[in-house]
Amino acid sequence: MPLKITNPRISIELVQELMDEPAYSNIKAFSATYTFLRRIIRFSRDQKYAYIPAKTIKEWFASYKVKYTDCLKALVKHEIIEINRQYIVGQKTRGYKLTEKGARLMAAGVLVYLRSLFTDPQRKRQMQKRASYHRTKGESYSCEFLQYISAGRMQYQYNQDAVNFIQQSNWPHLTKFAALTSLVDFAEHDFVHLKYNNTDGRVWNEFVGMKSELRRYFSIGDLKYRFVMDIRSCHPLFLAHYLVHRAKRKGWQTHHPLLPGEHQKTIVQIDSGTKCNSSKQVSFLNSTITSTTPILPISNIPSSTSTTNNPTSHYDGGNSDILAELDRWNSFFSTPDTDPKAVLTSELRYLRKSVKDALNTTINGSDKYPKFIRWFKTNFPLLHAVWARTNMATVGNEISCYYETALMQDMGLYQLAENLGLHLTYEYDGCGVMCREDDAEALAKIQQLIAHVQASSEQMWGIRPVVVVKTATGEQVDMQTVGTDATERLGVTKRQRGAIPATRTVASASRRPSNRSVRPDRKPRGSSRPSHT
Repeated sequence: MPLKITNPRISIELVQELMDEPAYSNIKAFSATYTFLRRIIRFSRDQKYAYIPAKTIKEWFASYKVKYTDCLKALVKHEIIEINRQYIVGQKTRGYKLTEKGARLMAAGVLVYLRSLFTDPQRKRQMQKRASYHRTKGESYSCEFLQYISAGRMQYQYNQDAVNFIQQSNWPHLTKFAALTSLVDFAEHDFVHLKYNNTDGRVWNEFVGMKSELRRYFSIGDLKYRFVMDIRSCHPLFLAHYLVHRAKRKGWQTHHPLLPGEHQKTIVQIDSGTKCNSSKQVSFLNSTITSTTPILPISNIPSSTSTTNNPTSHYDGGNSDILAELDRWNSFFSTPDTDPKAVLTSELRYLRKSVKDALNTTINGSDKYPKFIRWFKTNFPLLHAVWARTNMATVGNEISCYYETALMQDMGLYQLAENLGLHLTYEYDGCGVMCREDDAEALAKIQQLIAHVQASSEQMWGIRPVVVVKTATGEQVDMQTVGTDATERLGVTKRQRGAIPATRTVASASRRPSNRSVRPDRKPRGSSRPSHT
């Protein structure tokens, strides 16, 4: 007698693969397996394996009144999953990975299911009722920024072209299944609980986690996803400012934050103090032993420069001033007419994609690109010396936390977009822009959003980032062709386009902008990455 599977997401191919296994004589085992395999994709994200406690898996299967151990053995036997059995009690759980075969079997059923949502009137009505329920009964957040993301993803819709695109793509089966799973999440409004990552301050959600090629098929009301704006070379751009004003020595997290000591100071502050003390000692010795003019202590740098408003002392590391290197670094990465990746491609003879990887991975301590490291050390020796003494593995996270999120989680930016008739999607170091297809002033409105980001950055750090705009399909937009009449009619004044940064002290520079959402659950720096379980 053939099995009757009621779950519309389960493929016939998966049933045929497992139906002879004793564990699957219970028809509910197929639904339990679908839930388990789908959650492997959610838990793994960018990791090779999804590390899920056995207790959690047992509870998933138990909710269907199915024993999980026999099912897992069958899934391994049929090469549907792989298990990393290395674990440490209380510290590391077993890892689970969906194979290409398993992804193919799963994707076949999900593809049929997603197509039915556009063709089956009864199923379409079920989804509409479900969406209405979640909009009224869904989770709410006290944090304004989290609530903005939550409200947006509840209202996002996509068209059938997204399903067709995945089916026709030449992606691996694992990638296809992950992409289809993202569409199922939005169709069923099955979303994760939103929270700030304790390490880098980012907020993962289903929209930012999906393949970027799919976003162009999404809309909210009559606003369609048409453009993307992001900060060019975001992490490299802010690296120098971080090294001068925030970087601390390796191991500073091991000290209690309330105890006095050098762990409370940045590397530049420590070295500046060392230089001053050394100069005073030499001055005292010279004045008592010889009649020569004593060596004067090194004076402080003026409180502002052309690219930074944060006062700091001289750095003891060479003949030049570290603030001069900071100026040159900022100029290299923030000059609109100079593409730093193109310059490095020419000088280092890397492919462009290798230059991007070199910038982002070297910051975090990778030695994969020695030519870039030599370029860094040769052209910016003082910045390199500071970088070499940091905990390099955390530099990228620190830049995300203090710079990227301060700009891209600024609720003032999202409110400005709404006032202009746009909707922004949060995408870490950038935003997607949803607008009406017939909005002739869309680019002029985006220019105003760019001015807001640049003015905020200049006010906080004296750095004017280059914000790149592309279409939803990836073509770069020349924003210099956007007419000034249109931008000024929308309220972008000359002062906003070339905003003069306000004077700020070191202390005020570390504060977040007042209109940025508060993180009520933020943990101290150095806390471990949160578990996805």
